[in-house]
This record gives sequence, structure tokens and C-alpha cells, in this order.
Amino acid sequence: FTLTNASAGPVTFTVRSNAYRTDGPWTYTVPAGAAREDHFNAVAYQDGWYDFTILADIDGTWSRRYTGHIETGAPSVTG
Repeated sequence: FTLTNASAGPVTFTVRSNAYRTDGPWTYTVPAGAAREDHFNAVAYQDGWYDFTILADIDGTWSRRYTGHIETGAPSVTG
């Protein structure tokens, strides 16, 4: 994923796992006008499943939730 900050000041994003992982949350401070990339290896550690929410410290009403399954063509386990 890529966290992009189009604001005039730094933003701290928090990524929280809703399912499939028990670690976290993870925080990323992104300077104004910058972006930060990271990834979670859902295929290797969660049978391809992911479910997480991203929050931004500058706006308590903003969040994005991403949930799904990464298809690799290999047999997988259903949620």
C-alpha cells in the first residue's frame, strides 16, 4: 500500500488489523507532500486473506478499510 499526504503538514497514519493478524497497529508519519510505501505478506502468513483499516491523525472522520483475498492460482484456505 501507499500512504500519500497532500496536506501542508505531516500526517501520522495508523494501520490496524481487523482480522487474520494479531500484531500491530502500525504507524507511519508521512511529511507534507510525500508518500510512504509498505506491504504485508498476506499470501505467506494469512493464506492470502487481509482485513485492515487505515486512520489519519489529522481527521478523526477519515478512514479506509481494505479487505479481501489475493488469488495466486494455488489452493487456499477459506476465511
